[in-house]
Amino acid sequence: KSQNASYVYKLIQRYASSQTLVTDLKGIVGNDNVSNSRTVRVQHSHDESYHAGHEPDVVVFAQSTDHV
Repeated sequence: KSQNASYVYKLIQRYASSQTLVTDLKGIVGNDNVSNSRTVRVQHSHDESYHAGHEPDVVVFAQSTDHV
C-alpha cells in the first residue's frame, strides 16, 4: 500500500498543472489526439446515464490499445 501511495503522490506532484499533463499526453498519443479546448471538454462532460456530468480537464482520443 505504501508503494501505491508514494506513486500516487508523485503523480499528483507531477501533474499539479494540467498543462504538464497535456504536454505528456501529446508526447504519447500525438498532438492531434489530445484536446483541452472548452468545447471538446463540454461535449465529453455528460452521457445518457443518470449521473451528474463533470467536465474533464483534458480529452484524449486513443488510436490504439497501446495508447490506453
